[in-house]
Amino acid sequence: MVGGPLFRQTSLETDRRSYLKDVAVDGLSRYTLRLKARKLEGREGFLILLNAKSEANRVQWNLGGWGNSEHGFESGGRISPGVKGHIDTGRWYDIRLEVDGPTITGYLDEQKIQSVTLRPTPHFAAVSGLSADGKTLIIKAVNGDEKPLDADLNLGEFHGPAEVITLTGPDLLAENSFANPLAISPKKSKWAGTKYRFQPRSLTILRVSKK
Repeated sequence: MVGGPLFRQTSLETDRRSYLKDVAVDGLSRYTLRLKARKLEGREGFLILLNAKSEANRVQWNLGGWGNSEHGFESGGRISPGVKGHIDTGRWYDIRLEVDGPTITGYLDEQKIQSVTLRPTPHFAAVSGLSADGKTLIIKAVNGDEKPLDADLNLGEFHGPAEVITLTGPDLLAENSFANPLAISPKKSKWAGTKYRFQPRSLTILRVSKK
């Protein structure tokens, strides 16, 4: 690191992030981020992060990614088509990201490279189908919200008791560990009726049989 508005990455470890401090962009729907960047060495280019502290909502513009062959937006995975391009070693680049609501536009040396419009992920999604013998209705549902969701289920002729498998955790980023490998594991239960409460942050499978 050096003083003033200029700094450099000195660690070659993966996932080395730098955050802007005291920049009030939380809650803003329109803003512009400008910076200059230069690659001193390495196989690829730059990662410019937005919403960097939120793993769920983080977006990054990958310049000179994929073997220094393309530019593209990512959020967990690719969310835009790749644009052919590379980042040269030793050259300063002017980088600009314009955020206008859900649309982000990236400029490199004052040339527009690409735009992406973010689409919010639904909090709840479900699918249903029949078993091979047609005697069991199978419902699979995901509730990604932090609150439970109460639903009225139209089960038709399937009114028998249901077997329920639920997978949930204390937060969306929770994971198992060697010390506690079953912290997040499927739980089985029984259920009957037409009203069901889907737990927050959960994957639920209901197998409803005919009477």
